[in-house]
Amino acid sequence: RQLRATEPAVSAREVLEMVTTNAAAALGQWNSLGRIRAGYLADLIAVPAVAEKGDVLENVVAFDGRIDWTMIDGRLLGVA
Repeated sequence: RQLRATEPAVSAREVLEMVTTNAAAALGQWNSLGRIRAGYLADLIAVPAVAEKGDVLENVVAFDGRIDWTMIDGRLLGVA
């Protein structure tokens, strides 16, 4: 959210790429991080998707509500 506030020209897709595929490449771990794919380590959170209210990527980046579940290293840790 801070990046979106200070750099409004950066699209939601670019923000997500910065924190996923670009971060994995910067760490030299592009073959095990940064994507949701079999064999990759996955840290995920679930956020509600509201298709009728604009761009899904924008909704994900702007989300600031309750997290329903968390996955770390591909293992589900918590379900609300």
